[in-house]
Amino acid sequence: MLTLKPLSYLRRRKLLKALRTVVKTASKLLSKSLDVKAAHQTELQAAKTHGQSLLEKGETDLDALESAADRLTAAIYDSSFSRHVLPLGLKSFLELLVLLLAALTIRAFLYEPFKIPTGSMKPTLLHGDHVFIRKFHYGPRWPFTTDRIWQGQAPARGDIAVFNFPLDPSVDYIKRIVAVEGDRVKVVDGHLFVNGQPQSRRSLGKHTFLATDERTLQGSPRQADLYQEQSGEAAHYSLLGPQGEAFYNQWPEYYFQQPQKELGALFSDRSRGLACRSDSCEVLPGFVFTMGDNRDGSSDSRLWGGVPVEYLRGKATLIWFSHDWTEPVLPLGPLTIGRLRWKRMFRYVDDLGSDLSAPSERL
Repeated sequence: MLTLKPLSYLRRRKLLKALRTVVKTASKLLSKSLDVKAAHQTELQAAKTHGQSLLEKGETDLDALESAADRLTAAIYDSSFSRHVLPLGLKSFLELLVLLLAALTIRAFLYEPFKIPTGSMKPTLLHGDHVFIRKFHYGPRWPFTTDRIWQGQAPARGDIAVFNFPLDPSVDYIKRIVAVEGDRVKVVDGHLFVNGQPQSRRSLGKHTFLATDERTLQGSPRQADLYQEQSGEAAHYSLLGPQGEAFYNQWPEYYFQQPQKELGALFSDRSRGLACRSDSCEVLPGFVFTMGDNRDGSSDSRLWGGVPVEYLRGKATLIWFSHDWTEPVLPLGPLTIGRLRWKRMFRYVDDLGSDLSAPSERL
């Protein structure tokens, strides 16, 4: 058995593919009744027969394969057959255009990569995770609009969704949907209540995680209370602390008890999708209520209100890449590649909190 070197093996595969392509083109041309010169037809038939014989016997001589492919190409494109085929340059351009349109279609309507921009979803999603979002989950949208081509699934409690930030739709946020329209929400001592019922949760003790700053490529350890919660059908982790703020952890009661309301707390404006009273807020039709799993490190609906359903871009589905840029491997400034988190790659987002154990990897 003949063993080829790696580069020779790759070149042979490329030559075989090219030869198969021109043999196929020649077969199609010869099967038609075309107005071509007899000499050109005879040459094309001979070149095709020779090329086919090399393919059938599994020729390994690279020069022979290249010569056969060149002969067939000349017999097609440097003869009277050329009037019946697309020029090579135009054919290559059209193939590239089809691939480009396919890629744009997938990104616009099916799946799109998304980089986790902050630590607000720790410990579920980490700074440095890259996920795919399923664009058609809530229904695909026409490009550059919030209008849906068709309606997909209704938003559900527990979904991790990417959406246009209500205060600046040009910016994308990622949070967990914890309540949908008609639900009444409040937070008591950091514990989420939906429709008067506390979210099922259990304590997993103290947990150390990294508070990360992507601008400086640094992280500092923090310790918080780790919980496992049940939100709808989704089991997930959440962090509380290390320094809880009353505004977030006694929400909205703390806000309404203050003689002077905090500037920037926009949630109380009904136009933000919430109908609030002193002890809770109801999610209005057409909106969802979102929170980060890092409860004291997240800007979310507790501050700026509900998210319009039409702003939902898609649901996070799979971590396809993850690295810790606080441990640089290739220091390239904003493009730095850090230590790879192999255990996190190709894991489904919905499965990250379902094993009833604290995350084992370094956060």
